[in-house]
Amino acid sequence: MKKLKKQNFIVNLWNGNESLGTSFWAVYIIGGTIVSLPAFILPETSYAILFFVPFQFVYIVWAIVGTWRSASKFKPKKKQWAWGTIAQVYIVLSVLRILIRVATNLN
Repeated sequence: MKKLKKQNFIVNLWNGNESLGTSFWAVYIIGGTIVSLPAFILPETSYAILFFVPFQFVYIVWAIVGTWRSASKFKPKKKQWAWGTIAQVYIVLSVLRILIRVATNLN
């Protein structure tokens, strides 16, 4: 039997190898909220925005992909909801909300 090479958290999440609970709640919801805070705190003219916007974009893409993959791998137990599907629906709705907000701000 082959031993799997232990990877770091970033790679594990990207590949969907972290639990759905960790991916969705810790990374996507809590981490995404924390990463988004500077956008509300810093003035739009701040040069710090030039750092935070690309960082926020990369983080959100990583969190979405990792959470989506974790949700795809989630196997519900007996008498348990399909939490993986629910998480994916939430992600789709969140991405739609982001795209609508960006489109509205561009006008």
